[in-house]
Amino acid sequence: MNFRQRVMVSTATPRTYEALTALEDSVRWDTALDDRLRLLTALRAVQLARCARTWSAQLEVALALGERPERLRELSAWRTSVLFAPEERAALALTESLTVLETGGVPDELYDEAERLLGTRGVIALVMSIALTNAVARIAVGVRAPGATAETAPSLQAVLR
Repeated sequence: MNFRQRVMVSTATPRTYEALTALEDSVRWDTALDDRLRLLTALRAVQLARCARTWSAQLEVALALGERPERLRELSAWRTSVLFAPEERAALALTESLTVLETGGVPDELYDEAERLLGTRGVIALVMSIALTNAVARIAVGVRAPGATAETAPSLQAVLR
């Protein structure tokens, strides 16, 4: 399979790229969402989206923020792992419901539990973060973005430059 990058999003659609960057900045800085939780859910979303480029970038950032490798190894089996706190479990369940849409969306019980544990503002921030992660992963797959490292990818949009 040819993995040549098809287009640089930042130069092909600069206004759209800037809007993505502004959205991530808003989610990252203007909300109550913890960076480690945001990255944990981003990693789960890109696992489900099968986007290796975005996974690599986010994995390095998560490790740089102190995420433990054993938790990342168990991320795909979080439901049976003892390494995830109740808040993380609620966030990961919400991530899966929003990423794998054929599950029928987000059940009320799941949303209510996430809101109880994360607060209304935290859930909305998480929904926005998951939506952005899914959008960036799909764009990266579509344009065959080359990926990034922890040094060049403090944000999801670095994958698309």
